[in-house]
Amino acid sequence: MEYKKETPVIFSRPGYAADYIKTDARTATYMSDPHISNLKNIAYALATELWAERERSRVVESLLSKGEKITRDTIEKYMPTDEESAMWREERDAMIQRVFGVLVTNTYDRPFAEPRFKDRRS
Repeated sequence: MEYKKETPVIFSRPGYAADYIKTDARTATYMSDPHISNLKNIAYALATELWAERERSRVVESLLSKGEKITRDTIEKYMPTDEESAMWREERDAMIQRVFGVLVTNTYDRPFAEPRFKDRRS
């Protein structure tokens, strides 16, 4: 039996997206040393995994507080309330600032951040 490749109808409609552009983002070096870039990528990946686990535990906590049965399906289908979403977003932003805030500072002359000790600079 011969396989005939057909484009699904949804993909044959005109769209507004640009064509796929192959990048070397996974192998690019953003710092002066490729090993430092690799460490940065590791830190980003670990932070992403950590936040995914924290968000999942928040879902479990919400389900438990509502007295619902905890199953993989109920966790996957859970939709947070607007209040929960706002609270989780604040927690996420605070974690990002704690973990990655150091990346926007320059310890030499601090051109990208406010002075650390304003009262000592005068």
